Amino acid sequence: MEFRVLKYFLMTARLGSMTKAAQSLHITQPTLSHDMKVLVESGLIIDRRDGKNIFYSLNPEALKEFHTIMGEIFKNKLHCVCDGHDSHERKAAGQP
Repeated sequence: MEFRVLKYFLMTARLGSMTKAAQSLHITQPTLSHDMKVLVESGLIIDRRDGKNIFYSLNPEALKEFHTIMGEIFKNKLHCVCDGHDSHERKAAGQP
């Protein structure tokens, strides 16, 4: 998933309207609708329909999982760098 899709969700939430968000983002409304559908299908956001209106919100369970995964990534990366096991750092220093 691309960062721009998350940006689309944030703009839609901020403006409260797909039409206004699409205009602000300089994209078409069908493009925005498609990308919001991708977020719903990924489980990151939840949609709720009320007549013709669709309301989107972040899925709290997905956010917990995302937080846990990102915490592990940064923890492991920090651990590797602190222990001198970062291959990129070693290569930059001319080490194998």
